[in-house]
Parts: sequence; C-alpha cells; structure tokens
Amino acid sequence: MPPKRKTDSPAKAAPKKKRSSAVDDAPAASSSKATASTTKAKASSSTASTSKLTKGKSKKKEPVVISSSESESADSDVIVESPKKAKKASSNSKGKGKEEKPKSTKPAKVASKASKSSKAYAYDPVESTSTPGPESAPKPPAKSSKAKPVAKPASFEEAFPRFFATYAEPEDEGTMGGAGIEKLFEAMELSMDGAYPMILAYKVEAKPGTFGTFSRADFRRAFEPTKIASAPQLKDSLLAVHRQLFDSEASEEDFRRFYLFLFPFLKSDGAKTIPAEMAIPLLGISLGERYELGKAFVDFATAQGTAFKAVSLDVWTQLLEFCQSVEPDLTGWSEDDAWPSTIDAFVDWKKGQESTA
Repeated sequence: MPPKRKTDSPAKAAPKKKRSSAVDDAPAASSSKATASTTKAKASSSTASTSKLTKGKSKKKEPVVISSSESESADSDVIVESPKKAKKASSNSKGKGKEEKPKSTKPAKVASKASKSSKAYAYDPVESTSTPGPESAPKPPAKSSKAKPVAKPASFEEAFPRFFATYAEPEDEGTMGGAGIEKLFEAMELSMDGAYPMILAYKVEAKPGTFGTFSRADFRRAFEPTKIASAPQLKDSLLAVHRQLFDSEASEEDFRRFYLFLFPFLKSDGAKTIPAEMAIPLLGISLGERYELGKAFVDFATAQGTAFKAVSLDVWTQLLEFCQSVEPDLTGWSEDDAWPSTIDAFVDWKKGQESTA
C-alpha cells in the first residue's frame, strides 16, 4: 500500500495565506474605497441638487462616473467626477448626518421680488422711512456768488409826476378832469357813488367851486408829507379817513369839519344855494350815513318832489346842529327853538309818519 502523500505543513502554507490575504484584501479595500467614494459622491450630488433647487433653477444633475477594474487588483483606482459647485455644497453639509430637504422656491421668489421692490424705491422720499446719512442727503444748490441787485423804490419826486400824469387831462397835465377821476377810482376799486369822492376832495383841500376837477398842486401839497404816489397808497389813505369820519366811535368834530367843507366846495361860483338834485344825494352820503335823523331828512326831501328846490347854507349848517342835538324820536326838539322853516316842516312830516305807522 503506497504511503499517503503528506500535506503541506502549516508553516509553508502560512506565507501563501498571507500573500493570498494581501491579494484578497486589495479588492476589499478597493471596494470599500469605491463604496465610500460613491457615498460621498451621492451626498455631494444630492446637496448640489438641493442647492440648485433652492435657487429656483431646473438644471439636470451631472452624472457621476465610477470606474474600477474588473480584476479588482491592488492597482485598481476609483475615479469620482462631480461638479465643482457640488463641492461647495458638500462643504456646507459637513457634520450633518441627514440630508436637508429641498426648500420651496416660492418664498425665494417672493424675497427676490421684495428685494427688487426695495431697490426700486430706495431713493423715494415718500416711501423710505430711513434717515439719509450726510453722504446720501441731497446737497442744496450752490448759491450764486453774485447777489441779484434789489431795485430801490422810486422816490416821491420820481413817482408822483408819473402817478398824476396817468389820470391828468391830455391837454392839461396839471388838471385831473371827470374822465381821469373815474379812471383813478377804477384803479382804486372804490365806488364814486358813496362818500369817497368827497373824502378825496376834503383830503386835498380842494378850492370852492372846483367840484369835478382836481389840480396837481393840491394833490402834491396833500400827499407829499405821507409820500402817497400810487393808486393803492391813495386807496388805503381814503379808507382810513372814511373810518375816522363814519365809524361809531368817530369824532364829532372831525365829521363837522368834513360836512361844513362840502357846501362851499359844491356850490357854484356866485350861487347861494345848492340845487336839490345835488344836495339830496350829498346829504345822503354825509348826514344820512352818520345820523338816523339825517337819513330821515333825506327821505322827507325826496318825498317832496319838485317842491323841494334847493338847500341854503343856513339850512345846511342847521341840519347838522339838529341831528347832533335831537334824538331820533324828536326828544330835545321844541317849538320855541328857532329852527329854519325847512326843519320845522320836516318835524311835522316825521310826526305824521309816526302816527300812521
């Protein structure tokens, strides 16, 4: 019986196992590296995709190619190709055990619109509530180094001749006639139906018998002290005199001087009376504006019609005394008083009006 072949000793087989183990371990290590690389590549690819979805772009994922030799030898290499952008995303995902869920793109769009809107109105002074810094605040326009010359007001000596010439008669520069007076009152926006024409005549101290005209000499003498040389200035002066004469607290003496000035000014040269058609309206703008009895006398004179022909200087003067001393209900009047017959006729008419009322 032939002897049995002895198996190799364990001592000699050991080196083969070591060699075999080294060879066998190479594929395992290579496989382990490939698996790890694949895991990293997937994680980086997933993170990169998540980053791209967050930005709202729909790009396709770039393929990841893993190559290894079929022989799984020790010289086999694992090549992992991944986009560069994925590396940045993977660096942000270090230390996280789980992959983050992709964020919705709608909030990102809203935020983007909001940011655009804020940029669009960054410099809107109404919408912006922030206080601009010294650099961003608008700078005031640079002032011109040369100051504009301020026109000096014309002196009275320069302005008055032009002022009076505007309303003077074409053939007589020293006289203002009826047309010029009307033009002047239109410029002052004052009515000629009231007391203002008489106040102007009183102010310039017009000479008796010159009703309807004004002289340049009278205007200059009256208005040079106050430097009145324009229509607006003259209007203010006439309004002030009107208040001085007709306000409730106006002086009786001031009104007396004005009233007594009117008769010689209105009376024609050489005449002793003023005709009714002139006297009645003038009594209405003087006594009628100041006293209740004066207004009643105007009504009486108008009611007489053609029977009331004129007013004498005595009646004109005594009417003022009557209005200042007798009450509207005729208290203070007596039959023994020596009033002109015209005033006595007025008292009888007024009593008759009161008895029939």
